[in-house]
This record gives sequence, structure tokens and C-alpha cells, in this order.
Amino acid sequence: MVNVSRLSRLGLSLLTFVLVCGCDNPPAAPSGPYTLSGVVTQMTSSGRVPIRGVFVEETTIHRQAITDDNGRYKLAALPGGVATIQVSMLRFETASRSATMFRPR
Repeated sequence: MVNVSRLSRLGLSLLTFVLVCGCDNPPAAPSGPYTLSGVVTQMTSSGRVPIRGVFVEETTIHRQAITDDNGRYKLAALPGGVATIQVSMLRFETASRSATMFRPR
């Protein structure tokens, strides 16, 4: 699970975006295709709320997705190893975190 925390807004308030992700059906070979999926949410006074329209990108091979109405995204055909995931949206600072793609034991 990867958390992207605290994207600061261009105003005074701070919002929290969370990427909850995992590898779906990773192949046996470490260099095989992996899928990274998750949900981007914003912390509000009533709890976490999914955000649609957030741009999500793996920065090495430039796989891209935009979150749907439920804040969900999916990046397919990623290589094994460490991936840098970047999230961005208008009026928010861009944030990035690393996720490691590997075959569970």
C-alpha cells in the first residue's frame, strides 16, 4: 500500500490525497507486466472523499490515467521494480511517491 500524503493547495488549506494501490495478478518473471490501481481521496471534515479528474502517471515509461467518479485509477503494463507515481490536479501541487512492483511470496 502506498500513501501520497499532503498535497498543499494554492490557498491556505492543506488537503490529503491518498493513493491506495496494489499489484493485480503479477506474473512470475520480475520484468513482466504489472498493474497498479488505487483510489485518490481528499480529506474533508466528514472524512475521506474520492476525487475525480486527478492525473496519475508512472514517470519512467509514462503510463497515464485519470481518476473516475469514484477516484479510481489503473495503470497497466508496468515493468517490475520501483515505479515513481506522480499525481497532479489543477490548483494543487504535484506529488510523487515510489511503489515497488514484485511477485508476492
